[in-house]
Amino acid sequence: MASPRRVLSVQSHVVHGYVGNKSAVFPLQLLGFEVDAVNSVQFCCHTGYPKFGGQVLDGDALWSLVAGLEENGLVAGGYSHLLTGYIGSATFLRTVLRTHALLRARCPDLTYVCDPVLGDHGELYVPEALVEIYKEEVVPLATLLTPNAFECELLTGVAVVDEAAAVAAVDALHARGVKLVALTSLDYGRDDEIAMLLSERIPTDGDEAWRSEQHILVLPRLRGRYTGTGDLTAALLLAWLTAHPLEPALALEKVGATLNAILRKTLRERAPRVIAGKEVPPEIALITSKAAIEVPPLRAPYGGARPVATCRALRGAIRAVAAVAAPPAFFGGRGLSYYVAIEKVRLTDHLAPDADIHAACAFPPIPPDAVLVVTGDETVARRATAAGYRCCAILPVDDAPAADDADDDLATRARGLSWFADGGGDGGDPPPPPPPPHWASDRSIAPYATSSPAGLTRLVYC
Repeated sequence: MASPRRVLSVQSHVVHGYVGNKSAVFPLQLLGFEVDAVNSVQFCCHTGYPKFGGQVLDGDALWSLVAGLEENGLVAGGYSHLLTGYIGSATFLRTVLRTHALLRARCPDLTYVCDPVLGDHGELYVPEALVEIYKEEVVPLATLLTPNAFECELLTGVAVVDEAAAVAAVDALHARGVKLVALTSLDYGRDDEIAMLLSERIPTDGDEAWRSEQHILVLPRLRGRYTGTGDLTAALLLAWLTAHPLEPALALEKVGATLNAILRKTLRERAPRVIAGKEVPPEIALITSKAAIEVPPLRAPYGGARPVATCRALRGAIRAVAAVAAPPAFFGGRGLSYYVAIEKVRLTDHLAPDADIHAACAFPPIPPDAVLVVTGDETVARRATAAGYRCCAILPVDDAPAADDADDDLATRARGLSWFADGGGDGGDPPPPPPPPHWASDRSIAPYATSSPAGLTRLVYC
C-alpha cells in the first residue's frame, strides 16, 4: 500500500529563486509530505532574468532516474501522488506518461496532479506540439488539473470570458475524465480582484453519469508581477485537497489565504530589480512565510475583521439542514438547533448511517441541492453528494477523544473542521457570523459553508 503522503514531483529547478520544484517542495514538506523531486530543467535562475543557463533533461534521462528508483524497490513502496509542472519537450512529456503508467501499476490509487504549463496571457512557453499531447494523452489521466485561463482555453477551445464560460470549459475537461479542475486565474476585468475556480466531477446514479459542482474564490489583486505562484498553487492544492477530500471549498480557501499572505509579504519586503536594463520581478518570500503555509491565516492583515478568503458555490442558497450520522459529542448533545437559527432552516433529528438518504433528507418541496447534509460518516457523505445534496462532512480523526471529553477538544482535533470556526461550544450563544465578503454582497449566491458550527451559522446568515 502506498504512503498517503509521498509525492514524485517532476518540475523545473532553479539555483536561485523560487519556481518549479523550488516553489513546490518546501510547502509540501511543511505540510507533511515526503517529496522525491525530479528536475526537468536546471537553470541558474528563472527565464525572467536577462541571462539563464543550465541543463535540460530529455526523456531518456528521466527514464534512467525512474528506472533506478524501480530497480531499488523504491517505486514498489508506492507514491500517493505524481505532480508535474514545466515540461519543455515532447520526448520528456511522453516519458512522463510512461512514468505515470509505472506508478499507477504499483499504486492503483495514485493521484495525478498535472499543472499543464503551456503559457499565459496569450503567449506559449513551450513547443506547440505539446498542446496536442496534453489534450489527447495527458488530460484523461489527470486527477487534478490546474491550468490558468489561457491554458484552459488551449485545452478546451472555450474562450474563458466569464463565469459561465469557465464552467463550460471545466465541464469539457470533466467530460475527458478529470475529477478536479482548478482554474487558477479567472479575470473579472476588475483592477481590484482576481478569482480562482475549483470544479469537482461528482458521480451520480446511473452508469457513467456525473454532474459538476463549482466553487469560486475571489482574492484582492495585488500590484506587481511574480513568478512561481502557479507552481506554489498546484502544490498547495495537492496538500489541502488531500487533507480535506470531502470539502474542496475549504481546501481552496486555505490555498487562497496562503497565497495572499505570501504575496503580501513579498510586496512589503521586496521590490523588482533592474538587471542589464531589464526589470526582474522579486522572488516570492516563500521561506519567511513558513507560518502562513503551515497555518493559513484566518483574517486579513492589519487587523482586518473579514476572513481572508471565503468561497461561494455556483448554486442556490441552503434552505434546510439534515444531520445524518453526525457525531453527537461534537454538538454536545444539543443538536444542530443550538448552533443554527431554527427560523432560518428546517432540521431533521440525528439519523443512523444506514438510513435512506432521500428519506433522511426529505423536505418537500425543497430540492436536494438546497439541503445541506451534515455527517460524521464518510460513506454517508459520499452517498449524499452523489444523490445531489450539498454536503458538509465532520470526520473525527482516529485518535479523537472520548465522548465525555470537552467539546472544544474534539472540535479542534476533528478532520475537516473549518479553520474559520471561532467558538460555539462553550455553553453560550453561537458567535456572530462574520459579514459576507465585499465581492458577495451584490450577488444572490451564498458563500459555501465549511464544516463547523460557526461555518454552518455563517452559511445560514449569508
